[in-house]
Amino acid sequence: MAVGLILPIISCSKKTESAEINREIPGKGNPEPDDQIRSLIPLLITEKNYTMKLYYTTARQLRAVSYAGDSTAISYNSKLLAKEISHFRNGVLTEQALFVLNATGTPQTMEHYTVQKNARIFKANSRLDYDSQQRLTEATQLDAAKKVLSRMTFRYAENGSFQISKYPENTVLYFNDQEGNPLFKEVKNAWIFGLEGLHPFFFSNSANWGGKENKDPYDITYSYNRSLFPQTIQWKSGTQTTNMKVTFTEIYPE
Repeated sequence: MAVGLILPIISCSKKTESAEINREIPGKGNPEPDDQIRSLIPLLITEKNYTMKLYYTTARQLRAVSYAGDSTAISYNSKLLAKEISHFRNGVLTEQALFVLNATGTPQTMEHYTVQKNARIFKANSRLDYDSQQRLTEATQLDAAKKVLSRMTFRYAENGSFQISKYPENTVLYFNDQEGNPLFKEVKNAWIFGLEGLHPFFFSNSANWGGKENKDPYDITYSYNRSLFPQTIQWKSGTQTTNMKVTFTEIYPE
């Protein structure tokens, strides 16, 4: 049995975490009329029982997501490169992943820890591979004994659609809805939150999530606003239907 690596850490209080999560970016200028095509980023994703709130850096990087008492936040260094991603439950730090970056500043590996009291306990490593266009091609998570715990494989088409195959679930996620703009088209790093398991929607940067195939398949449909960004999302699994509404804010040229 492998012995977990235990490291001391500084505990993160609920007050500190709340202040970081709730730090807003000031708005710029006045919004354009509704009939103008605009560049938008999602602020709220609302479902019947909860609302997911999203927060950004001034460089349009997704910084934090909060939902149903949980929150997930990325910390950046002075060059706005990702340092770590942390998960909180009711303001208490429960899990953390530290990034090791490659020469271009892109995450190459992630060191995953669970957090108990004032210590990090090693959980797994993730190795991230990319193609020549810097698109993620594989994310493999291994335990301390190098045993594969999970793997996501990404395959891309020339038209921008792609699919993700997940092991060991034997699930395929399809991203092929291109009637309008992808949900996170204007966001630079939402995919990292997808890797952390928040929701497959966070991979929607070149195409919107179109459905899932395994023992419990389901289909997804969208309606779009005048700027052609998804404003409602519906997916069906058997007799169950889930509806979500997206609220956006406008972004301006850097």
